[in-house]
Amino acid sequence: MFNESDPAIKKFVEALHKCICHKSAKLSAQDFEGYVLENRIIKFFCADKNLTPIDCAAMMNERYNTYLDDKNIVSILKVNRLSYQDKRREILDWAEETVAAFVKALESRTQDDFNDYMTVRNRNICTSDHERYKVQERIACLMLYVKHPELDGGNDAAMLELFGNVYMKHFLYDASDLLKRFCVKNAPDNFSQKEMTLKDFLLFLYNKYPALGCDIDCETFDEFDNVPLKEFLTEAKTFTAELRRANDADFDMAVEDFLLNDPDAQSMLIAPSTRTPVE
Repeated sequence: MFNESDPAIKKFVEALHKCICHKSAKLSAQDFEGYVLENRIIKFFCADKNLTPIDCAAMMNERYNTYLDDKNIVSILKVNRLSYQDKRREILDWAEETVAAFVKALESRTQDDFNDYMTVRNRNICTSDHERYKVQERIACLMLYVKHPELDGGNDAAMLELFGNVYMKHFLYDASDLLKRFCVKNAPDNFSQKEMTLKDFLLFLYNKYPALGCDIDCETFDEFDNVPLKEFLTEAKTFTAELRRANDADFDMAVEDFLLNDPDAQSMLIAPSTRTPVE
């Protein structure tokens, strides 16, 4: 267990709290409608991986004055592809391992432990039809505060209940960035580093969507090489139109997905968010 009185730990907890507050401030009622119920149910399974749906329903009814039965719980689990116990257990085990690695790195403040954490965090858990579980990071975030309520800088755990898959994934990436700054000597500060330029973005796009890379001509954008990308994000539709191949919806979708929804992009671009939450 880490020392909660350590000034550095206190600063880290405060940074997590500010991150959650910043994200929750962007939510509207329709954004989180339904998420609170789902997340509260998932949290019970985070606390007890062997919990049955009927026991979960009873606990929900007692704590939150709901009127759920086991069928309601199973239905909500199915929506998130968590209804099969073995697969649900696999994701919960991964989330628990991720949280343990996160806390270990927080305690040791070493690059090796941070690297170990990232290895675990980046492991994909796939469905039976080989699709990646979109709920994966969401469960890890909920698990973090279930297992370590001492990281709650105020009402963080309650605010997290408002988040869906995308916001949870973004928060996990932000928390990872904070942990990197905490553990890795001379780690770049993602909140004050040099802003990403348009050319940087194009090069990153090459790697993110390799099948599309051959269709991007970097020379077209040479004149903008030293211009911060955030200036273009204010005109995202115009910018993506410059990159779009004529009548090629797939390329347009790929660029829009990167700009608006990809947490890798959002963690690198120092600019006001231009994305609309998509769950």
